[in-house]
Amino acid sequence: MENKDNKRKDQPSSATTNHHHRHRNVKPKLAAVTPPNPEPQDQEIRELQTLSLFPSEPSPSSNHSQDPEFSSPPQPPPARAITDDLNIVITPPFPWATDRPAKIHTLQYLNQNKILTINGAVQCGSCGKRFEMEFDLNKKAAENGKFLKDHGASLHSRCPKEWRNPNPIACKFCGEEKSVKPVIGNRKEHSINWLFLWLGQFIGFCNLEDLRYFCKYNKLHRTAAKDRFVLKVYTEIFKQLIQAN
Repeated sequence: MENKDNKRKDQPSSATTNHHHRHRNVKPKLAAVTPPNPEPQDQEIRELQTLSLFPSEPSPSSNHSQDPEFSSPPQPPPARAITDDLNIVITPPFPWATDRPAKIHTLQYLNQNKILTINGAVQCGSCGKRFEMEFDLNKKAAENGKFLKDHGASLHSRCPKEWRNPNPIACKFCGEEKSVKPVIGNRKEHSINWLFLWLGQFIGFCNLEDLRYFCKYNKLHRTAAKDRFVLKVYTEIFKQLIQAN
């Protein structure tokens, strides 16, 4: 009798065993995870990427097809096959430039790498002082992108006058009005600061050879009037920023 009683004491009761089984089968509750709010910079990038440069159907108010002044000239023949070496690799002249000539990083890349301020050299034609200017990347990119989106169809492949012939700015040293222009880099050294020129609306200060250089390395047609060249550069740089084809 004592042995049977001892065995009963040593064996756990069925209620206790079931309790342990139930305890082991209980799955822990997972706390709900609230997704983080998108960063303001990410929102700006998405808004820029949704901009359509040239709407397929321009508004009637901007349709000048019947006006001889705005009629489109005959289209040039297709460009001949380019035999130049367009695949050269260079040392990036600026943090926002890639290792290919006349190519810049995307807006997303620049924001992810905290490259939010773009600077460049300018020089006064009166006192000769040379100094740096800087632009807020996202703010100026949004301004230029919105202009291209709103007016692309009505430009008829020609840039506005203020882009073709930009006005020099005042010198902060001598105070002379309309005396400061951007310092255009050496295209042979692949050192033109294209993004800085684009943000400041300084592309028009480039000469025709500079513009042809840009078109060459972006496989764009290199026979055109200056106002067409300038618009090509503005449009292509914006496409590079938002990764548009």
